[in-house]
Amino acid sequence: MDERDLLAKKITDKIGKISFVDVIRPNEENVFNLRQEKGKYIAKVKSGYQQFQDMNTLFQKLDEAILVSNALTYVEV
Repeated sequence: MDERDLLAKKITDKIGKISFVDVIRPNEENVFNLRQEKGKYIAKVKSGYQQFQDMNTLFQKLDEAILVSNALTYVEV
């Protein structure tokens, strides 16, 4: 569960850092906010999104494993 909680924090941080939208003016090569070349910006966004998807998939697997473990655990009092 600690790993799941840490992963949830990392996902939240990743969402806060990823920029999915920016502006590019006509006849310019750089995006407006980050002052970065369009191709590099697109690669950075794709990479960030892929990392987010990977972390989210892992989170779902961990959450499912915890649910299964809880369902199979028998506690006698």
